[in-house]
Amino acid sequence: MSNNADLMYKYTEKEVESFDKSIDTLGVKLTSVLAFGGVLMKFTSDLPSSYLKTAIAIFIAAAIISAFVGLFPRDRGIAVRAYAFEGERADWWYGCSTEEFQLTIIRQWIIHVEKLEELLDFRASWLKISQGCLCLAALLFAFGK
Repeated sequence: MSNNADLMYKYTEKEVESFDKSIDTLGVKLTSVLAFGGVLMKFTSDLPSSYLKTAIAIFIAAAIISAFVGLFPRDRGIAVRAYAFEGERADWWYGCSTEEFQLTIIRQWIIHVEKLEELLDFRASWLKISQGCLCLAALLFAFGK
């Protein structure tokens, strides 16, 4: 027979996994913007010199910089590490009930999820900026032809 702590534990675990996956996906997208921006910069260098070329290069550089900033390492929050089960609190960890154990980990995960949410928002906002800069550069390139 399961209890509420077991259900809360499984739910919170899935939430942490979901945030981790979303953050990793945003990291891949930001890295793709870096690579694509580099390729576009090469195409821009082949354009004849003009104010348009300069504007396109500025927007591409802004996209690359914003993608780079979005990839800066940030605090992912705290979670109970396996080594925490040893040391001065080892007796408590080994002596508590399964429900107490799960609730303690859940409390840590809730703090962890808040930090993951902040990181997700941070990366998403920088991805939007970099995508917007790439779109502006592409529009300028298209209208310049």
